[in-house]
Amino acid sequence: MRHSRVPDPCFGRNADLTPDQLTLYYCSSTLTYMSPWGGFAIDPADRTPLHAQLERGIKAAIATGRLDVGEQLPTVRQLAVELRVNANTVAKVYAYLERAGMLETRRGVGTFVAARTDSPQEESLRLTELNRLVDRFLADLSSHGFRVEDARPLIESRRLQGA
Repeated sequence: MRHSRVPDPCFGRNADLTPDQLTLYYCSSTLTYMSPWGGFAIDPADRTPLHAQLERGIKAAIATGRLDVGEQLPTVRQLAVELRVNANTVAKVYAYLERAGMLETRRGVGTFVAARTDSPQEESLRLTELNRLVDRFLADLSSHGFRVEDARPLIESRRLQGA
């Protein structure tokens, strides 16, 4: 087997590598921090504010059923440590989603996914928002040269995966 001497960035010396060995190094700015709780992801390279990324992740997990009604979310501290964000960011998102009726906090117990009890006005607002999202999705598809038929198999595949 052929060996090559490669500088090892972790130890500042050369490392002996064989062709069957593979060492990958990632710049931390390209990492996506992923939480084991429902797949909330934070991408530091994304221009979207961290709180908006987390809010979108929690909403998506609830909408797709990865988080069920009554399921407990991690504590503010746990999620902040896991995602490497400030605890105030997580607390702000939890508070916003609680005011929106998506989460409920039980003092001394934790934060849980709330049962949806939409009034007719709330349901109308949700439908309006859904229409806006679909219109934006269709416009993005078209601007990238895709048709709805191109996206259907991917959408169905993601739906079956619970995404």
